Amino acid sequence: MGETERGKLKVFIGYAAGVGKTYKMLEEAQALKSQGLDVVIGYFEPHGRKDTIAKTEGLEVVPRKVISYRGSVFEEMDTGAIVARRPQICAVDEYAHTNVLSVSAVFDSALFRVFDGLTTRVDPAAALVPSSVPLLA
Repeated sequence: MGETERGKLKVFIGYAAGVGKTYKMLEEAQALKSQGLDVVIGYFEPHGRKDTIAKTEGLEVVPRKVISYRGSVFEEMDTGAIVARRPQICAVDEYAHTNVLSVSAVFDSALFRVFDGLTTRVDPAAALVPSSVPLLA
């Protein structure tokens, strides 16, 4: 087996909600797609912003995983589906989102492997994650 190429993480940080982190991430995702890269949206939270929602047009959205936990139903990013899909770039909104306990350990473990021990939580942020890096060993 050949050597695995190290991936990159690009995080969009802003001081407050609504300053354009997700909008900018989606603009860059669109630009990468127009360059011929395989780009998907792994998780997107629109917050009712029509201009931001419009930036998702033409980008494939990986369906969320539905999880029942303690009598409630939640939707989370489906990391397994993203890994199986193997896009070149995966746009992840709400990067600092707290996951439902039942998937948190798997998701966090996968992220730590991808980002080589990245332990800093950035809130709020959006991220472009190159999924060419193996998420699960």
